[in-house]
Amino acid sequence: MNYRGEKRGLRDRFVSLKNYEYYYFFAGGFVLLFAFVLLLVLFFPAEMVLLTPPANAVNVSGCVDLNVDNRYYVLNNSLIVRGDANQRDCLVISGDNITLDGLYNELFFNGSSPGFAGVLVTGNNAVVKDLNVSLFHQGVKILDSIGGRVENVNLFNNTNYGIYLSNANSTTIDSNRVELSIYGIFSSLGRNNIIRNNLLIGGTAASPNSPGIYGISFVNSSNNFADSNEILFHEKAVFVTGNSGGNVINLTRIYLPVQNGYFFPDNSGSNYIFGGFVDGSSRSAILVRSGGNLAFENVSVIRTYGSYYDFEFGSVSSNEAHFKDMKIGRYNFGNSGGIVSFEKTGSGRIRFLQNINGSGANFSDDVKIGNNFAEVKSENNRGLNKSAEIRLDGSSGLNNSIILRNGQQCSSIICSNLTFSGTSAVFNVSYWTNYSIGQGNQSSSSFSIAINEPDEGDVYRNNSFPVTFEVVLNSDGRVNYTLNRGATNTTMNSTDNRTFTKLINSLGNGNYVFTAYAQFFANNTLLQRSVNFSVNLSQQNPPTNASSGSNTNTNTNNSVNNTINQNQGTTANNTNVNLNTTSGGTSGAKKDKVELKDIAFWLVVSVIVILILILGIVIFRKIKDRKVKDANNLNMRRGYNFNVPRASYNLR
Repeated sequence: MNYRGEKRGLRDRFVSLKNYEYYYFFAGGFVLLFAFVLLLVLFFPAEMVLLTPPANAVNVSGCVDLNVDNRYYVLNNSLIVRGDANQRDCLVISGDNITLDGLYNELFFNGSSPGFAGVLVTGNNAVVKDLNVSLFHQGVKILDSIGGRVENVNLFNNTNYGIYLSNANSTTIDSNRVELSIYGIFSSLGRNNIIRNNLLIGGTAASPNSPGIYGISFVNSSNNFADSNEILFHEKAVFVTGNSGGNVINLTRIYLPVQNGYFFPDNSGSNYIFGGFVDGSSRSAILVRSGGNLAFENVSVIRTYGSYYDFEFGSVSSNEAHFKDMKIGRYNFGNSGGIVSFEKTGSGRIRFLQNINGSGANFSDDVKIGNNFAEVKSENNRGLNKSAEIRLDGSSGLNNSIILRNGQQCSSIICSNLTFSGTSAVFNVSYWTNYSIGQGNQSSSSFSIAINEPDEGDVYRNNSFPVTFEVVLNSDGRVNYTLNRGATNTTMNSTDNRTFTKLINSLGNGNYVFTAYAQFFANNTLLQRSVNFSVNLSQQNPPTNASSGSNTNTNTNNSVNNTINQNQGTTANNTNVNLNTTSGGTSGAKKDKVELKDIAFWLVVSVIVILILILGIVIFRKIKDRKVKDANNLNMRRGYNFNVPRASYNLR
């Protein structure tokens, strides 16, 4: 037997086996590496990938003037600015097209009287990013500048202003965190600025446990866009004053304002507030002391403290307030009041033609609009009993159409100017009860039923209960209801045979269909109507449209295309607001604000790394075991051959 040849054969088999094991190792590693790269692309924040400044960046190591156009400056270390008689604004950007990259270093004032700004921008198209600024008079100050940008900057404990803009136009303030400043983000004489995805936390440098005064302020500033900002613990979260018009405030999340969520102290032009919420206001959530034409759409107001108001007009008459798809509880229109319109998508609009005044416990209950039905309960507030224009959507197409008042044909002295526009009926009324559109012969098609509570798609949470279901008829009758079209009909209560209610103390989790069955006394006409709602007791308010989200939606494209009908004298003009904005990220600077997707990314990365290590250890152990086994086999083979008599060996 040729031992060398046999040994070579064993080695070949071992090498083949080892390559086989490595094949699985590299195949598995390749799959995991591919998954790792895919997760990088999908989840890794883009702004964290490009941390390395360009090769031609200029290092900054002290308080200097940055005045060379088209230059990229890098703060390569943290700066402590000492307060003395020669103190000045620390970093002054006076050139155009300059970027100041802080690399998340600290810019810190150490003195008794700051008086100046951490960063002063006077040049155009400047970018200030990735910086921490503390204890200056103004954290970042922008003067007489066009096209600048401040992003991912943490501003902490700056005594007066976090970010101050004066005569700054087309500037973007994006994804910053402002904490413990009297004024969070302040704009004076600004136009066409974008303020989005910022986190503003109240308190002041002198009293950290006291609230900030103003969160976002517009003073004589017009056509600005504030989107997806979060404001906590300020006296007045959003403050609009002076000749400020055309501003759009979208999806603002306001928590615990010590006084007001929105405050309009004087004539401030036409401004539009869409979505978001005001949660836990200690005084009136929305206060209009003297405003221009204001539009509020789908803004949630919840948990207003005590006897204060969800909405309040001050003592001076306002031009017009327009509410669309809103639920308003306690309200106060003062003595002078103002022109108010109330609209519900798919149902219609009530627009008062005279100033309404007075107060009440629930505006959404006092002023209702539903399917071919409009009602104002002026007995709850005599100040609502004013002339109005009513638009009922989906009410055209009836033969011999007439206006019905309390289910009967309305006198021309009270009801007038019936016209049709598309599928809508429009008419005027002199004072209030309830109105609808019917046919002259009072056929069954002239009757209508409206469900005011629950609304289609409502989500009730733990603190939503008790809730009162409400159904309204346009003519006398009776109403029963079922849930999920069950066999049990439950009678609803009424004092006037028109408005029917039922108090619901609790319901279990799940999806529900609320179906109301109406029997009208005239002709015994039967009608039914259904809406879908759900109950989720595991969550608390604010409702779904008030997070980063439903309408809140960070990291989504938010398109606001609305038509606001404003009153100017006796002519109704349409002002179209068309906004297409992309909101990226959540509020606050990226260094301190951790997103759920980032947490998921790092968790998955950790799992992949652990799997690679486990796979390597397992394969290494299998290879090692195979080596030991083959070595034992080889030794056994050798031992067997050595026991053969020497004569059997070919030693040549």
